[in-house]
Amino acid sequence: MVFDDIETRLLDELTNPSVQYVVATSPWFSNATIWKALARLRGASVLTIREKHHRSKKRIDEMNAITPLVGYDRVRYLQTGAGRSKSILHQKFFVFLDHNFRPISVAFGSWNASGGGGSNIELFSFVADERVASAFVTEFKRTYHVSKRLCP
Repeated sequence: MVFDDIETRLLDELTNPSVQYVVATSPWFSNATIWKALARLRGASVLTIREKHHRSKKRIDEMNAITPLVGYDRVRYLQTGAGRSKSILHQKFFVFLDHNFRPISVAFGSWNASGGGGSNIELFSFVADERVASAFVTEFKRTYHVSKRLCP
């Protein structure tokens, strides 16, 4: 478990040579450093909430720099529609996948991938267990199907 400097620890994981792909959920996803790290991977898909900063040219460029994970959009959002799809996204996790798209580890907790995430009292757990990471992939897929396209 990490309580301090979560961004650095997450970046360490994103630059691990074993990690080729990522699926992630995080509301208020405005951390430019994390967007850039995702863009260096072979593919990624992010679920977030829709905010006005997603309409800025800078953020659109950051999102478009990501190679979409095969079969998924780069970025999708929740917080629209009715029923479960109207729910605001509150989950925060990153699932790290190998070159065969197998989940190898997961990071999850209270930390938002936002610019202010480092100034809050937060925690993130890093678990290198394929079964645990697979459970998070299942949750990502379930949530993905009630989300809307933000950046294909």
